[in-house]
Amino acid sequence: MIAHEYIESRLIDEYGVNYRSLDSFAALQPHNFGAHDIAPTLNNLYASLERLHQPPIPNDNLTNLDEIVDWFVNFYKL
Repeated sequence: MIAHEYIESRLIDEYGVNYRSLDSFAALQPHNFGAHDIAPTLNNLYASLERLHQPPIPNDNLTNLDEIVDWFVNFYKL
């Protein structure tokens, strides 16, 4: 839960990503999701999106959360 909230809040506060997408995500494309949708879930999984590369999984001690945020920043060109 901490990983989800940390990543979600950084994407929203520092990069202006919407909490939820303004588009329909029926197409399941990576650009159709908001910060809440792309942050890892409680079991450290991600939404099933058609991405060529998947973001890193949070490690047990949560020391790689900034690396995960950076992955999203680079992937979405934020």
